[in-house]
Amino acid sequence: MEWCRGGNPARTTEDVIEGAIRDIAGSLRGDLVPHVDTYKIRVREGTKGLSKEVANRFKELVKLTKRDARGACAGWDAMRAEAAGYPSLLFNLGLCAEQRGEYEKALGLYQDAAQAGANEGREGFERATRLIAGRADAQERAKRRRG
Repeated sequence: MEWCRGGNPARTTEDVIEGAIRDIAGSLRGDLVPHVDTYKIRVREGTKGLSKEVANRFKELVKLTKRDARGACAGWDAMRAEAAGYPSLLFNLGLCAEQRGEYEKALGLYQDAAQAGANEGREGFERATRLIAGRADAQERAKRRRG
């Protein structure tokens, strides 16, 4: 700290140290304390490369997500054979698995989607990885409380 001779510093050394500790503790809190995140994730809507008939059904399922997400998931699951390896289908199936809490299954689908060209697949993979870690952490905390 610097100040003019004969003058008083604006803050004492103790104030500076206390402020630094508060800042560090505040920045670490988010890493240490459990928290809930809300995600707003869009389904992939792209149909490039699909036959016209399959693309039309895919688009209808995208519309269905607004009123019946589970129904859309069932529809996409039924399309697996017709659109195997299609990035939007793989990504959307990953979202469906994630929604059901099947994070390990979502990991595989997101990874496949990323390899097929869906950039969102990498983000989904990272999110599902965090969800798996969070679930394991919550289970461990619950065990400690019981034990």
